[in-house]
Amino acid sequence: MPLSYLPVGLRLEGRRCLIVGGGAVAYRKARALIERGAELTVIAVEHNAGIQQFVDQGQLTLISRAYESPEAENFGLVICATNNEAVNQTVYEDCVRAKVPVNVVDDPARCDFIFPAVIQRGSLSLAISTDGRAPFLTRHLRGMLEMVFGPQWELVTDLAEAFRTEVRRRFPDDPKQEQECFRRFLETDWPALFSSQNSAEVEDKYHQLLNSL
Repeated sequence: MPLSYLPVGLRLEGRRCLIVGGGAVAYRKARALIERGAELTVIAVEHNAGIQQFVDQGQLTLISRAYESPEAENFGLVICATNNEAVNQTVYEDCVRAKVPVNVVDDPARCDFIFPAVIQRGSLSLAISTDGRAPFLTRHLRGMLEMVFGPQWELVTDLAEAFRTEVRRRFPDDPKQEQECFRRFLETDWPALFSSQNSAEVEDKYHQLLNSL
């Protein structure tokens, strides 16, 4: 059986996105899109306090009414999070007709894209998905990985970015040396160093690596 979804990283900054619905699920999706810089509109007859907070902070545009077909065609990405089957179907059909990527929540048959379970540690993203076929397993695996990749990995990722920049500055045309530098970085147990909360030890180790380049 072919896989249904291709895991990709989608840049949403400045993209006009629409969420139809104003409940708890819509709020979670709104938060995810706002965190990634989407230009977000929510259409909902009723909405919860979380959505209202985003409105008060100027982070989304709220249209307090029912969805009006075919307005989904005016957006670059659409999420439908209502418990109204007729609305869900209308939004889906409008998006298909306009070739706009759409996600009807908890309905894989009407999803061009799905949301994997995500562990976020700064710029490090770990995504787990079963193509929407076994979400209970996805949640279980996420819990396992959260224990492995604790908060210290955000600092490790920041350090790795700085190290890569410095290595490429020093060895712009030497891929072999570049890979050797990366190998040394990866041999260091950075998560353990950050977990010890000894910033001096982390800094010393980092400078040792830089001085050995």
